[in-house]
Amino acid sequence: MLTEPEEVWPNFFIVGAQKAATTSLYFYLKEIPGVYMSPVKEPLYFAAHAIQNSAFDVIRDKKEYLRLFEKARGYIAVGEASTGYLWDPDAPKLIHQTVPHARIIMILRDPIERAYSNYLMYKKYGRIKSSFYDELMRDYKSQEKLYGRSQLYVEMGMYYEQVKRYFDIFGREQVKVIIFEEFVQHSEQSINEVLAFLGVNYKLTAIREQFNPYSVPRSPLSRSVFAFFRWLRARNIKFYKILILLPDSIVESLPEKILFKRIQKPKIEPEAFKFLQEIFHDDVLKLESLLGRSLPWPTVSSSSNTIKKK
Repeated sequence: MLTEPEEVWPNFFIVGAQKAATTSLYFYLKEIPGVYMSPVKEPLYFAAHAIQNSAFDVIRDKKEYLRLFEKARGYIAVGEASTGYLWDPDAPKLIHQTVPHARIIMILRDPIERAYSNYLMYKKYGRIKSSFYDELMRDYKSQEKLYGRSQLYVEMGMYYEQVKRYFDIFGREQVKVIIFEEFVQHSEQSINEVLAFLGVNYKLTAIREQFNPYSVPRSPLSRSVFAFFRWLRARNIKFYKILILLPDSIVESLPEKILFKRIQKPKIEPEAFKFLQEIFHDDVLKLESLLGRSLPWPTVSSSSNTIKKK
């Protein structure tokens, strides 16, 4: 009598934050022996407050989700990376109900820089044209807070409650918090710490490249062509044979390198900076207390003396 094969679920999740090197970590881990990463980077299966949009599909069907891990049998670490899981208030509970022993990895970035980087990404791909301050105010005042429809510039940077939810549900020993600014400076060390956290006996000695650096389209046509590549990538479509022969990291970065050019990142508007500085300050202080350490975010951390309490 034939028996159904045992279901293979991820045993670790990169939950965010968005614009905090989660794409880089995903591709670094994907090339390490013993680690299996979902071929769809951001399935968002456990994100109850995510909706499908033109940039990605939200996988809701259990069988479709598990098909992502059909080839993962025998791997030590099986993971996926959905940045919506950090902000989504129901994601920790839903993940825990299915995979209670899962390991959770999160990367936290200066929330002002994270919000501005998010805005620049949307502007780069032609999704918005207004100034950062105008866009920030519009999004902040919006009543519709959904991942995939709202930009959530402020909400995604309110880390204290987000981190605390995972600590409370999974326990601190199952959650690894990485600070983006430290990850960028010491990438090899950070990744090796992640591998140890996942129980993978491997040591990385060199980092090849950074994913998602700041850049702008080389021409108006570049943006349209790249949007097509993003549509294919989000649906895991490899439309010509040569791509199958290339590492996924090359497939990810090559269109960006061809169609965009790196330039110096523009400075944030003073009024937007002031608004975010005031709104994030207290949350970062609570986060520092929760983590038991100061954070390298001088404009919003306990080391900042620029904000006067009212």
